[in-house]
Amino acid sequence: MRASTVARLFAVCALTTSLSAQSPEPSSPPERELRLTVFRNPASGLEFRQARLAVSLGFYPTILRRTSADEMRNTNWIRVGVSAWSLATGPSLYASVSGMYALTKGWKSGVLLDVGGRWPISTYVAPRLGIAVLQTADGLTRVNPTVGFDIPLRRW
Repeated sequence: MRASTVARLFAVCALTTSLSAQSPEPSSPPERELRLTVFRNPASGLEFRQARLAVSLGFYPTILRRTSADEMRNTNWIRVGVSAWSLATGPSLYASVSGMYALTKGWKSGVLLDVGGRWPISTYVAPRLGIAVLQTADGLTRVNPTVGFDIPLRRW
């Protein structure tokens, strides 16, 4: 991964953290949520969120090519990650880092850095959109969009 790509990604993460520190929030206790997440943001699985921090575990499908000469093909991963959100609820920006465990032959496990946002359209559905940089253990770097939505399963 080029140093300039990493520097830009960390700059966006720092900006997200800076914005969250300046955002006023109610003094109510942190809300805890268990959410079902669908597709690649963060993965098809579960996310536990408390206030502005979240941990997630799920299946992450994407279409990538191994080299520029290869044809595009589906690649599958298990994604385990942590995210920091600018706000605990409502429209919010996030920065995330995840361990990626390859399920598709020919791919090595790696790390995924992801930034983006969520925009709730009701109390039951929140679409998400982001951009991610995948760095595998064998040195391959891939950039792709992360799209998905989440549905709350339990709040307490």
